[in-house]
Amino acid sequence: MIRPSGRQAVAGLVITGAVLVSVWVSEDFISPAYQDVGGVITIGPGRTGPDVKMGDTTTPVRELVLSLHSLENKYAEPLRRCIKVPLHQHEFDGLVETAYNAGAGAVCREVAPRFNAAVTDADYATACEFIKTWRVTVKGKNCFDRKNNCYGLVNRRMKDATTCLG
Repeated sequence: MIRPSGRQAVAGLVITGAVLVSVWVSEDFISPAYQDVGGVITIGPGRTGPDVKMGDTTTPVRELVLSLHSLENKYAEPLRRCIKVPLHQHEFDGLVETAYNAGAGAVCREVAPRFNAAVTDADYATACEFIKTWRVTVKGKNCFDRKNNCYGLVNRRMKDATTCLG
């Protein structure tokens, strides 16, 4: 992939095909709706929300359209508002992927300040590295402990941090 040589204003960054593919690869596509390990009713490639109910079914085509809309409006746009520093596309991609899993509000409150304080490349790298250990619990259980049956979240955070690091 050819990347721009410098960071860009977040307003100019877009949802890339890589983010869409990464989200879909990170989430099992399951229809009908089910409860995830955290007890959240989920459908398709990890879609949640008040409109998802047990018994609902979906299709990959429907979810692809909804994913693109959701990634842009529910995750990327809030990040554009809370990130005040320029980013590389891969840093933005990693943040969008993290927001898809943990919520844009949580990323804006707890992760974005680390980016907004970044001045050097090392500061940006440290902010990306933070994603690896951020919110790696489910129902109060530490997911680094494999017996808690949520190690997939650890893998997810590692992947998102790796994307962010480029």
